[in-house]
Amino acid sequence: MGLNVRLVGSKDALIVTELSADRLREWTGRRGLVAPDVAARGKGTQARFSWRTLLVLRIAATLRDRLHVELEAYKSAMAALQQQLIGQPFHALSGMVLIIDAASAPSLRRAADMRLDLSEASFVVALQPHLDAISAALAVAEPMAQLPLFPAVAVR
Repeated sequence: MGLNVRLVGSKDALIVTELSADRLREWTGRRGLVAPDVAARGKGTQARFSWRTLLVLRIAATLRDRLHVELEAYKSAMAALQQQLIGQPFHALSGMVLIIDAASAPSLRRAADMRLDLSEASFVVALQPHLDAISAALAVAEPMAQLPLFPAVAVR
């Protein structure tokens, strides 16, 4: 994890992920479904989460709540997704979808370029709604398309 990645505590993670406190503790602690970036160090301390981990938690919640997926069967897929996201810039995931199937590791693809192999049962999750929610909650800055112009200053 890079030094410039901002970590948030459990209280902020609850807001971003829209999970209950019990479910967040269960998924990141007891069941170990998604590993926090920094684990809580005992009673009274909060686990810490990067935007990447919050994204994985939001995806897990979508799979469970909307598609009624038993997440325990996809524990290794969630861990693989966390690993794939390391080093990915936030803005690079815009317009991407996540494809999870039983036969292979999760893959990230551009939605516009996606060709789905219908020979395997797959889940396709659009990342944009999750990225938008994380961006709004954590005030993630949009990348600049061009550096702003500035007046030249004489150097002596």
